[in-house]
Amino acid sequence: MLDTNFIISSLKFGISLDMIGDLLTRNHRVLVPENVKRELENLDLSGKDEKMRRIAIQLSNHYDTLDLEGPVDEGILMYSKDNGAIVATNDKELRKRLRDNGVTVIYIRNRRYYAIDGNIQNI
Repeated sequence: MLDTNFIISSLKFGISLDMIGDLLTRNHRVLVPENVKRELENLDLSGKDEKMRRIAIQLSNHYDTLDLEGPVDEGILMYSKDNGAIVATNDKELRKRLRDNGVTVIYIRNRRYYAIDGNIQNI
């Protein structure tokens, strides 16, 4: 499951979202919550960041969507806990909350590649 800042950061650092599949040992569907898409649409950015926002919206449309309840981070946390989903985020606070709840997290490391934080057996 991708969150807003993960999509934007991947674009910013030039890391392909397709590389997520290289980390996983079995087939997984990439999901983008509807409220993440809404968040992308409502971001108020300018210049280069606005261009990345528009590209992020286009990219998010290539993945399956998921309707989550409530605020974005809460919905991601609850869904991932209840369904064993892996979450891709660079949000430090959300990463900590996910780890504290036993959720595997994919994040950007050194602005160059994706890394996994959590129980690899869940993957």
